[in-house]
Amino acid sequence: MEIVSQATFEFRHSDLFDIWLSNNRKISSVLDSIYVKISHYHVEDDKKLEINKKTSNFESFIKKRLPKCNYMVERFKSKHTEWMSSSISVTINENCNTQQKPGRRTLSYGNAGPRLKRKLASELANEKEHNTTLLMHAAAVSAKKDCNTNVASALKEMITTPAQYPTELRKQDQIQKPTPLTPNEALAYILENSLTKQQYVNTRILNINHHSDIYPSYNQVIEAKMQCRPKGIEVTETTAQVSLQNLLNHSAERIIQMQKDVFKQSLDSSVVKLICSYGFDGSTGQSAYKQKFEVKTHDVQVSDQSLFVTSVIPIKMIDSFQRNIWVNRTPQSILFCRPLKIEFIKETSEHIRMEKNQLDNQIELRSLNKEMGIVRIGTLEWNPQGRRKVGRPKANLAPIYHTP
Repeated sequence: MEIVSQATFEFRHSDLFDIWLSNNRKISSVLDSIYVKISHYHVEDDKKLEINKKTSNFESFIKKRLPKCNYMVERFKSKHTEWMSSSISVTINENCNTQQKPGRRTLSYGNAGPRLKRKLASELANEKEHNTTLLMHAAAVSAKKDCNTNVASALKEMITTPAQYPTELRKQDQIQKPTPLTPNEALAYILENSLTKQQYVNTRILNINHHSDIYPSYNQVIEAKMQCRPKGIEVTETTAQVSLQNLLNHSAERIIQMQKDVFKQSLDSSVVKLICSYGFDGSTGQSAYKQKFEVKTHDVQVSDQSLFVTSVIPIKMIDSFQRNIWVNRTPQSILFCRPLKIEFIKETSEHIRMEKNQLDNQIELRSLNKEMGIVRIGTLEWNPQGRRKVGRPKANLAPIYHTP
């Protein structure tokens, strides 16, 4: 016994338009959405042609009128509200038997497994007499219709140069791609080689022209450089200085950021201690320029012939179990010297003692910082002997940092 059934499906243009937009404007996605809803019915070939024609008209309407709206979706929807409210109607006549036909249902290529896919591809190749060029050309046309331009261009190139193109692809895979520099690495490269801004920009442009874009933009380098600068820097006509607390905070934060991998391996410790040393140094005989400073120090006219520097050097960072998180292997290197104060003044024993007393006052006043949890432990010893080593501490300043 046979039962004749009829089903009518309505597909609103607005819904199909949203599907078309969300799937990279591919008409194949619209067809798939229609066939999914009518998958329970047997669709004859003539009905498939009708559905394909309606969807083709749907796509032609959009491609013809969307450019006139400057590719603005909202303007297109508001201008063609009547068309958006209409729909595509699909009516299917189905002769259903009361008894279901035995056997497996037919699967499409997309829903098939690897074995069935090989079988379907083999049947298609046998049908086209294993004409490789024809099958590749058909695949390129299908990829272009599906808006897959990368696959289409690759297939087209393989058709035109079948012997050279695969070899070129293998060569490109074997070539190791250059690794881009991080902004911090680029900043280190500029400082170590004393490059100017224009020299760095010219080097970057040269690499880009040779398809090796490894250098970040100079703006990114400037941002990385600003992150290396502590907060609260005060600059006057003769002095540039920063508070000891800000310098220690910034130094510890940068070391913690640099040693993230080490902290991941030391999850059992939540407190780290940064050990630093401080000292003084002076330089005379600098070039004197014909300029007069308005500021006087101890009723003495300031001159740029002498320079005096107070600096802090991080020695190492340890955790609560006395394990090394970070160690300064070259503590005498200028790369690890953290200037605390730079001023135009001659180095004298009196000025060294005065600067040391001011620094000790900062240590005593800022021995407890509630915001960062920094605590000073131990004492500082000062060795006043020697000339160039004057002010070098024997013991270390050890602030404690509580890590989250």
